[in-house]
Amino acid sequence: MKKFCWAFLLFLSVHAIYPQGLGNVSGGSGSDIGFKKAGLRMGLTIPSANYDPAFGVGVTADLGKINEMIGLGVEVDYWSSQKGEGYKEQTKTCFGGGVTAYLYPKLDFPFTSYIGAGLGVYRYSLTHTESLKKNDLEETKVFEPHFEIGGRYPYMENLEFTGAFRINVSDVSTYSILVGALFNFEN
Repeated sequence: MKKFCWAFLLFLSVHAIYPQGLGNVSGGSGSDIGFKKAGLRMGLTIPSANYDPAFGVGVTADLGKINEMIGLGVEVDYWSSQKGEGYKEQTKTCFGGGVTAYLYPKLDFPFTSYIGAGLGVYRYSLTHTESLKKNDLEETKVFEPHFEIGGRYPYMENLEFTGAFRINVSDVSTYSILVGALFNFEN
C-alpha cells in the first residue's frame, strides 16, 4: 500500500510541474492551483485499538485542481479518546495534518462526489491518567496514508456542505464519519 501511495504522489507531483502535457494526455486542461475554499468539519472518529469512539474536529482547505478531474486539499485534524477505567485508564490524543489528492468522477448527481488519497504526519499522545508515575506520557509521530470518499453539496454561491468517510491507516487506524462546510474565497 505504501508503494501505491508513493506512486500516486509521484504522479501528482509530475502532473503539477508539467500540467499541460499530462493534461492533454488525460483529456483535461491545465492546472488551477491556489487557495480556493476553506472550512470546518467534525464528526465521529472510531480508533481501531479498543478506544472509545471520539468526537473529532478539523480544518480543511481546497487548493484547486490539477486538471478537470484531480484536485488537491490539505487538512488539520484533532481527536481524543479513552479506554479502561480507574488506574488502567488511558487517553489517546491525535493531532496532525496532511495533503490529499481528490478524484472527481463525472457523475449525474446534484452534488459533487469524490474519492481521495493522501499522506499526513500525525502526532499521537498516550496518557496514563492515574498511573503510578506522575506525568506518564508517551508520544509518537507517524507518517501515514489516508483514504476518503465523500461529497459536496452547493448550498449557496459561497457555501458548500460536505460529508465524508475517512480512513487513516496507522498503528491505531481511525475510521471517521465527517460533516462540515466549505466557504468559497474565489469570488
